[in-house]
Amino acid sequence: MSGNHCLYLHIGTPKTGTSSLQEYLAANSKALEEQGFLFDTKEPLRDLIKDIDSDASRYTNGSWILKSMDEVANNIFNREFLYIANMDIKALSQMAEVDFSDYSSTFRRYIASTEELLEKQNVILSNEILWSIPPIYLKQLYLHFHERIRVIVYLRRQDFLLESFWNHAIRKSVTTVPFDGYIS
Repeated sequence: MSGNHCLYLHIGTPKTGTSSLQEYLAANSKALEEQGFLFDTKEPLRDLIKDIDSDASRYTNGSWILKSMDEVANNIFNREFLYIANMDIKALSQMAEVDFSDYSSTFRRYIASTEELLEKQNVILSNEILWSIPPIYLKQLYLHFHERIRVIVYLRRQDFLLESFWNHAIRKSVTTVPFDGYIS
């Protein structure tokens, strides 16, 4: 790969404004592109995220990483990745030792297309669900992009986290319980 372009991987933890940032990036994608940054939300596999997280923003991208992990898990262990991530530490550690490009056509395809894009510009991937799965995907991306990958993680003060979840539940009509009742 030539050029100094980077892959920016935005991993927003819950309730840190990730969706707002994604909406901003999407609304300003033309201006970003003029500055050499691509934030594309037309990814064909974006709908995978909605199967996992029905509350996912329509401005996410990078869900091919999750699809790749699932393909690897199915090709090696005949099981879904989320099952392995939650139930089988031994299998998870074995997955960490393989090159995903040997087991996932999705991974190969998107690595190749991302490499092509990086020839001309920086690429931004952002997806809320990525914060909650093991760092295997970081290792896989590092294997292919080395020092050209940058990880952006938003954190929040934990003393406001519960209140933020409650506000979200109120907005989505999941609960009408007052905050005092919600925390108990």
